[in-house]
Amino acid sequence: MKMHRPCLWLSLALAAGIVAGDRTFLPFAGWLFLFGLALAASFIFQRTVIFYMAVFCLGAVLIQNVYLLPADDMARLSMRERADLRSVEGVVDSDVRVMIGPMSSKRVFDLQVEQIKVGETWVSKKGKIQAQVYQDVPVMYGQRLRLGGGLHTPYSGKPGEKFSYRDHLRRQGIFWILSVSKKSDAQIIGNGFGNPFVALSLKTRGHTKSVLNQYLAPDEAGVIAAMLVGDRGQMPRDLKDVFVRTGTAHILAISGMNMAIIAGVVFFILRLCPIPRAAQLLTTIALLFIYTFVSGWAPSVVRACLMSSVFLAGFVFEEEGEPFNSLGLAALLLLLMDPRNLFDIGFQLSFAAVAAIFLLYGPCQSVLKFLPGCLAKPLAVSLAAWTGTAGLFLYHFGTIAPVGILANLPIVPLADMVVILALGLAFTGTCLPVFAYAFAGSLKVVFNLMVVAAMGFSQIPWGYFVFPE
Repeated sequence: MKMHRPCLWLSLALAAGIVAGDRTFLPFAGWLFLFGLALAASFIFQRTVIFYMAVFCLGAVLIQNVYLLPADDMARLSMRERADLRSVEGVVDSDVRVMIGPMSSKRVFDLQVEQIKVGETWVSKKGKIQAQVYQDVPVMYGQRLRLGGGLHTPYSGKPGEKFSYRDHLRRQGIFWILSVSKKSDAQIIGNGFGNPFVALSLKTRGHTKSVLNQYLAPDEAGVIAAMLVGDRGQMPRDLKDVFVRTGTAHILAISGMNMAIIAGVVFFILRLCPIPRAAQLLTTIALLFIYTFVSGWAPSVVRACLMSSVFLAGFVFEEEGEPFNSLGLAALLLLLMDPRNLFDIGFQLSFAAVAAIFLLYGPCQSVLKFLPGCLAKPLAVSLAAWTGTAGLFLYHFGTIAPVGILANLPIVPLADMVVILALGLAFTGTCLPVFAYAFAGSLKVVFNLMVVAAMGFSQIPWGYFVFPE
């Protein structure tokens, strides 16, 4: 039996299986047996329902496989090894975030462990840890380091809190944090051990941030760096809270919805060019990947890029794009690549917002038909997206911001203009400095308009609610 929107149903079955594999005690071998059994039965009986059951079991197998760890993984560190730990040697496997606190600053990054020193003996180990170095060491991606310090488990959160940083890191395969104090050993013992493509991407990202810092004030550069390249290390806390209270904090991160908006702007510009529609769409996809490269190839940005690209590709290869099927295909690919994506809050919010717009835009527009079209259409989009994500915000953060329905109307277009102007500043600041000040001036005006709008909406009574855990 042929089913309508097969990719959508396949992605939902896979997602349900991932949740089951993560939350149940059935071991990997059990899920693998059920998957083989269901797959064989689907071929024998030729029933679609049985095949979807096999996909459900596959989801459980994939997430269970992620959690299978070798005997020499850092997650299996013994109490004696932890107590007698002297040094850790490994390769920096992520971008380095500089986090500035009231008393000191620290450099935070993932370290792919190669060996540890227990007492006076070096022992081979695998797996990742998160390193927090409280020293002014010029750490970069791909460097081999030797670090001293103490291991501790990640902070799990206050009693009753739904978000657990420990679980967040565990789903990335990180079970330990290494704190390297100012007095601990921190040596760079080699360079160039990472992926050259990722290294070049992160170098480009770093250059982009330096251009922003050169032409903008620190607070402006901090927020715009988060919006443009996904670096939140220098974002002022008070400004972030303003956007949270107005339900517009999503503009401060590169999400699937944000990437879709950028793709829409690029595609609109390309439509003015006399080239075929398919070429316009494929050019838009290529530019999205270039943007992803410039932003540092971070997992969240790659996910957003793939989501938008798969959706656009659906319109290239289908006479009439089926949005839900394209959305399901994007989710399916991302979950097959890494089933842990399902538990990422950004993943959940992106797909919930886009799905809600597809599903609820029509009914919302009907409800708002008494308004002029120029106001009814964007308000319908905002209302649909807010409705689709409000439950997730309430579940994960215990907050809900009804004012976001209105706040998104001016703030989202202004945020799009900020990103476009910031890209122009990054380009001209690198290649055409004579034009950089014009972009910087325009960017300052638009950015401050966005902040003023957010501050205005944040003062509206009953616009933001916090529910105790």
